[in-house]
Amino acid sequence: MSSTEFAGPSKGINQWLAHNDLSRSMWYKLKAAGKAPKTFFAGNKELISADAHAAWLRERALEAQEETTKLRQAARSARARAIRLGKPSAA
Repeated sequence: MSSTEFAGPSKGINQWLAHNDLSRSMWYKLKAAGKAPKTFFAGNKELISADAHAAWLRERALEAQEETTKLRQAARSARARAIRLGKPSAA
């Protein structure tokens, strides 16, 4: 099952982590950074809904896209600086 498929209405934290091939320590890092999916409690069990999983995937994809854009802009700036300084391009 790919990380985009989310069978069933919700998963427990351990199921979600296994589904996304993430460790428990990564879960705590995500929570501390405010990047974990939204959870809810059913009794004393913390769960992640399919909607929260989908939103989490969209947010991570957007972050990756923004980071790629920043890296490309930095590379363009470095090339422009090299050209202004008369240095040969590494590309």
